[in-house]
Amino acid sequence: NVGGSGFLEPFCHSDFYPNGGDNQPSCGIDATGSCSHSRAHALFAETIISNRFVSQRCATLQQATSQTCTGARDVSMGGEPGNVGLRSILHLRTNGNSPFAQG
Repeated sequence: NVGGSGFLEPFCHSDFYPNGGDNQPSCGIDATGSCSHSRAHALFAETIISNRFVSQRCATLQQATSQTCTGARDVSMGGEPGNVGLRSILHLRTNGNSPFAQG
């Protein structure tokens, strides 16, 4: 939930922006951002058992948040093996309900 309860600017080796990082599918009008913010916990939990969160590399933060990335779809968010050494801004789309992974 970037810009609300989450960080907008990338600050990790790899930063993932599911669905642009802001309003999440099936959260409807989320005035407080609590639904979109709590989705991060659900996505993280699912990545422990699934490496099907296929992400796309983005050249810029604006591409990630506007969902206009043109890079390769070759990075899994979470799962095993981890993305050791990866440095990138990434975007992925998820389903509105569990299972969230589309890959």
